This record gives sequence, structure tokens and C-alpha cells, in this order.
Amino acid sequence: MKKDYDYENADLHSADLRGADLRGANFRWAYLNCANLEGANLEGADLGDAFLKRANLRGANLRGARLAFANLYGANLEGANLEGANLWRTFPLHQPDEPTRR
Repeated sequence: MKKDYDYENADLHSADLRGADLRGANFRWAYLNCANLEGANLEGADLGDAFLKRANLRGANLRGARLAFANLYGANLEGANLEGANLWRTFPLHQPDEPTRR
């Protein structure tokens, strides 16, 4: 499953990566704010310390992905597969003073 995709520290702000096969990719410290990753396959990818503010991860496969210390403020994770994902110290999806949408 390991791929040679190395996007460490890359600036991918607002990138359109819908449906991309990014299994095992390295996105450590990548800047993915507002990126569209809807339906992307990120199984086993390393997104540790990545910036994913307001990113669209709807329906993305994040199975076994590393998201430790990632910033997911305002990210859309609806229908995303997070089975076995490492979410240790991941920043919140909403601020405590912000109303939660229902």
C-alpha cells in the first residue's frame, strides 16, 4: 500500500483532490486548508500536523491514517471512514464557543 507520494510541507490550499488515490501518502505539515478531498482514498496516509481547516473530507477513506496533531477546525468529515485512524491530539472540529450545527 505504500506509495511514493511525498507532500510534506506542501502548500495545497484549496486543491481539488476529489476521488484521488492517495493511499500511504505523506502529508506531514502540509497546508490543506479548504482543500476538496471528497471521496479521496487516504488509507494509511500520514496527515500528522497537517492543516485541514475547512477541508472537505466527505466520504473520504481515512482508514488507518495518521492524523495526530492535525488541525481539522471546520472540516467536513461526513461519511468519512475513520476506522483505525490515529486522532491523538487532533484539533477540534469546532470551537467550544461556536454553536454546534445539528
